[in-house]
Amino acid sequence: MARDELMVGSVKRVFPEFLEALSENVFPYFCKLANTGYDFDLIVCAPSGSQYESLTEDSGLKQALSNWAQKFNAESEWLMDQAV
Repeated sequence: MARDELMVGSVKRVFPEFLEALSENVFPYFCKLANTGYDFDLIVCAPSGSQYESLTEDSGLKQALSNWAQKFNAESEWLMDQAV
């Protein structure tokens, strides 16, 4: 938990564009999926251990996260999971 808070705080100071793009380009897909009543516990408690890998392709969220990570050369598994 502390590592997450440290990481997010550092990113906010150093890379505001990074978080703005996440908010603008990825969050709408998350909201759309949430509005369908999607059970996010299926992702949080993913048997694969990776929240990102547990996302379905059809929601658009996984592709949006992938595009965002590619743009910022940030395609590490832990970061993708934290973004979910």
